[in-house]
Amino acid sequence: MYWQLAISFVLLMIVIPATRARVHYFLAYFIYASVVFVGSVVYAFKFFLKGEPRYENSCEFMKVYRLARTLMGLQPRIFGLETYDPEQQYIYIANHQSFIDVLSLTDVWKLPSTVIAKDTLRYFGPLGAILYYTKCILIHRSNHEKAISEMNRAAEQIMNDKVSLFVFPEGTRNCSGHLLPFKKGAFHMAIQTHLPIQPVVISCYNSFLDHKRFSLTPVPYSIYLLPPISTVGMDKSQVDELVKRTYLAMSEVFNRTAGSGMDAVWLLLLISILTVFYIICKIPIVRYYVKYFALGLILNVGSVFFTLTFLIKGKPSFANSCDVMPLLHLSQCVLGLRPKLYGLENCYMHRQCIYVINHQSFIDAIVISHLWREPSSSIVKDSLRFYGLGWPMIHFMRILSIVRNDHAKAMKTMREAVRMVKKEHVNMFIFPEGTRNYSGRLLPFKKGAFHLAIQTQLPIVPVVISCYNSFLDHKNKIFDDAAYAVYILAPISTEGLTSADATSLTEKTHAVMSKVFDLTAGATKEDLWMDLREREKLQEHEEGQEQEQQSQ
Repeated sequence: MYWQLAISFVLLMIVIPATRARVHYFLAYFIYASVVFVGSVVYAFKFFLKGEPRYENSCEFMKVYRLARTLMGLQPRIFGLETYDPEQQYIYIANHQSFIDVLSLTDVWKLPSTVIAKDTLRYFGPLGAILYYTKCILIHRSNHEKAISEMNRAAEQIMNDKVSLFVFPEGTRNCSGHLLPFKKGAFHMAIQTHLPIQPVVISCYNSFLDHKRFSLTPVPYSIYLLPPISTVGMDKSQVDELVKRTYLAMSEVFNRTAGSGMDAVWLLLLISILTVFYIICKIPIVRYYVKYFALGLILNVGSVFFTLTFLIKGKPSFANSCDVMPLLHLSQCVLGLRPKLYGLENCYMHRQCIYVINHQSFIDAIVISHLWREPSSSIVKDSLRFYGLGWPMIHFMRILSIVRNDHAKAMKTMREAVRMVKKEHVNMFIFPEGTRNYSGRLLPFKKGAFHLAIQTQLPIVPVVISCYNSFLDHKNKIFDDAAYAVYILAPISTEGLTSADATSLTEKTHAVMSKVFDLTAGATKEDLWMDLREREKLQEHEEGQEQEQQSQ
């Protein structure tokens, strides 16, 4: 069956050009991301061994971009070499449409050269290390004063080091089919350093690259090196004239290469599709499946990313689990959930504790993300290891998995939990019901968590997550946005207790949590975010006053 599907897929690509273009689009992005990521890791390590950052490193790393360009099938042709002096120091001014631009400029890049890039790129994993070791100049675009200071230092740097500089004066990627107005920073620098400007026009990508339709058709495209523009004898008062002159020269060439961008018909179609999608998502059953699809997508993509990150970092660590928590915060926003925590101070009364939490759904993990602190671990069912990248994630985060239907293996896991808590001083999160529960009342608790607390003599912190039934109904496929309360109750001491006390400790904790959970089970979605304990006290107080008045 699989080979038949493969042949059908290949035939579909051959017969339908649009499908072929879409496949090539995603394949090209995958190739680019893979080659640049792996290349960044390899060369970052190589440059680290070489020592100090140096301009020569940029020419070495250009091999990575050339490889990516070749594998993607891109074929740039360069015009204007007759007016180009490769020995001259320039400030290169280039238009900016896509990540492909950096692949296009590899044939123009000469030693020594550097580029101005936005400061946020330093946080792009190993690519940030490459920017450091190739001496790229990073600018804080959102801070005007800081950007000016950095541009002044950049001017001194390129003059002292006698390097050429590449700048994208539009300031952002632009797929509109015409040049955006140029920012003046590069032109101030050109006048300040008296270096000639070398305009570089990369032809419009609209004829073969369409991000809106996810289409990429590899065709030859052009790079134009226009005649250099001298800045000798110019002062700051002429910067506007220099900007205008450069813009007009580049715009004239670019407009000749520009195809039509996204016209009004396609824009109207996009708006219509989004509007219909928004209306359809108001249907409860559609919203239910869309939310779960979004959750699955986020967690699967996040698992791939973090698994690769943890593989690079090496050995498992409790710190890895803290790195994953922002993924759960993102899931919370996408699902429209707003947990409100009451009693958070109870988490910090003890350095170490055993958290005991009721379990209704996978989204309980969102609550845990707000309580998690390093070092922490949890005990989850063993079958989670087979959920996609579940095993490497559990392994690298040092989460314990328990085989619930094998008593001997379960006891072995609990002994490891005791060792981990005692020797490595971790907090432990446990769902003592042992399974998800949608019934509207707590199931009886299993005793494992309480034996663990007694053996380690750590306090139990009961955590009650409000009943989801008012906004999440799996039977009727309802999943609404909601704010709901999470109650962190007062710690329950286990000091001096023995294994014989495990049953009474279990019953005590269950009773305390049931009392609060039952309050939330009967609450409406509108009231679920409030501290219902306070409202109950107020009602009891009012009823007491009424009884007193009646008795008088």
